[in-house]
Amino acid sequence: RVKNTTKDTKGRDKLEAKYRRFAKLSPCMASNFHIAPAFFTAWQGEDIPLWNTIDLLIVDEAGQVSPDVGVPMFALAKRALVVGDVHQIEPVWNVGEGTDRANAAKTGLIGSMQAMRYQDIEQAGFTAAKGSLMMVANRTCQVQKYEEMRGLMLIEHRRCVPELVAFCNQLIYAGRLLPMRKAVPKKERILPAFGFLNADGKDKKVGGSRSNDSEAKAIVEWIKANRNRLEQHYPDDQQQPTPLWKLVGIVTPFKAQMRAVEKQLLKQCPDLMKKGTRMTVGTVHALQGAERKMVIF
Repeated sequence: RVKNTTKDTKGRDKLEAKYRRFAKLSPCMASNFHIAPAFFTAWQGEDIPLWNTIDLLIVDEAGQVSPDVGVPMFALAKRALVVGDVHQIEPVWNVGEGTDRANAAKTGLIGSMQAMRYQDIEQAGFTAAKGSLMMVANRTCQVQKYEEMRGLMLIEHRRCVPELVAFCNQLIYAGRLLPMRKAVPKKERILPAFGFLNADGKDKKVGGSRSNDSEAKAIVEWIKANRNRLEQHYPDDQQQPTPLWKLVGIVTPFKAQMRAVEKQLLKQCPDLMKKGTRMTVGTVHALQGAERKMVIF
């Protein structure tokens, strides 16, 4: 049995020693940018950040991190590995461009012949109004794989079937992605890999959001009409029909449209809104990382 009479405090030396002990049990500590700085701040009559204490700071989904939220954390680390994609979900910016410009002028970044223009720091991804941590990392990385961008690019794509990722591959990634999943043979499909349904109707503003009632109704009517054959087409391990809520997810850019779809589900398929069998309906932020046999957008 190990006895330790040393009392941990928030003094810099003891706080760092405590984390070094933790690292012997679990060398990787996980947090987010809003909470992590508090853990790496000591107290000796005043707040004292633990500069250069983290051996390796790994940032995931860096394309979703605003620079004003993420960049200060780098002062606490010796090295960093930044992973993300500037072409996927953007950060939620809480600083307007007017405020950001004023702050840049106040701190001397812009406003003189020698200083940078606001457009320069905006293009580099440093602004709190439009930038992201991934843009900053791309700009400053010493490694360069392709002429038009810095950093390495992970080209193997293992999530989507080839027909789905082909759209993004041509639109955004210059055909560089390599689909690693096999295409589903046409005879085994119940629907096209990438299809559409035209739903006539007009959307409306709901506060700062938007919704389209006729489209929400068309989606749920389609689900109701095709529910049985979808469940039969995807049997579970016991060769029983798989419940629809496990097969289908509905994604929309707008929360008002999410509520419109849920309202129609409650009206036409109330069992899909019950706890435990509730269908997944939400924005891209809410569903990112989830997987379903079918996604309705």
